[in-house]
Amino acid sequence: MQLLNVLIRNEHDGVLVPIPQYPLYSATIALLGGCLVPYYLNEESNWSLDVKDLRKQVIAARDKGINVRGLVFINPGNPTGQCLSTTNLQQLIDFCFAENLVLFADEVYQQNIYQDDRPFVSAKKVLKDLGSPYSESVELVSFHTVSKGFLGECGQRGGYFELTNIHPQVVEELYKVASISLSPNVTGQIMMGLMVSPPKPGDISYNEYIAESKAVMESLRRRAHIMTDGFNSCENVICNFTEGGHVFISTNKTTSWSSICCQKCWKGTRCVLLSQAAGGHWNFNSSRLRIWSERGDFSSQNYNFTSGEGYARSHGQVPEIQYNIYGRIQ
Repeated sequence: MQLLNVLIRNEHDGVLVPIPQYPLYSATIALLGGCLVPYYLNEESNWSLDVKDLRKQVIAARDKGINVRGLVFINPGNPTGQCLSTTNLQQLIDFCFAENLVLFADEVYQQNIYQDDRPFVSAKKVLKDLGSPYSESVELVSFHTVSKGFLGECGQRGGYFELTNIHPQVVEELYKVASISLSPNVTGQIMMGLMVSPPKPGDISYNEYIAESKAVMESLRRRAHIMTDGFNSCENVICNFTEGGHVFISTNKTTSWSSICCQKCWKGTRCVLLSQAAGGHWNFNSSRLRIWSERGDFSSQNYNFTSGEGYARSHGQVPEIQYNIYGRIQ
């Protein structure tokens, strides 16, 4: 919020945000009176980022009188679950260098990686590896939090942002704004300290820490495969593998939700499906499945997976359009 508030001066200032996106960005930009400039991730190539589309969106925005000042990317993706390659990150940095944009690196899911082919790489590392002039001039803000990784517990909220190549006077003003908070999140700060400085070899808790964190990550990795394989086993549903993060998207093309069958996803699990009127997204976690669409009137529905079988029903038909199912692994 503070950083976007610094960037957005009026309704003519715009920020590039990926679509699909974490709705906090669109809501915050609207609250601050700015303009969201969308750029679109390519589902067919596992939600990859196309720099050509970035240029297209910037040109279109400027033609409308919008001054594009920043670019947000989310790595690993939320809600898409993809991990950006080093090449993609280099392209983003080069683009921001050429267009004089502040680069916002949302990297809060960096510990949640479920495959070995494409590990998480930080934007700051790529920026520094590129060397001059990029490493000395591209303005970068990197985000991380305790609430999204394997340490995350419900109610534990703590995070930080790191400023790279930001003007010292801007940094000073940000510190002033942060210092007026009268109710610091003490437990969140403690959790953050533990995250950035975990037990080290030789510490009394080191072996237990390694064993527990490994168990959590292996469990999340198994569930990522279960969710992806389960949705891909459904008729008319296509789901890219969740490379990282907590969230994935499946795509469904159907005229009736009663044709969605999820026989293999959640064996022995009882889930509840609730409709909500917002956003055009489906949201799933291991205990609840919320579903809403861009069009169509859905009522409350239930999944009963007592024997690993179940299906979604809706009252009546909906227009034949593409729906996205958002899933959460936790």
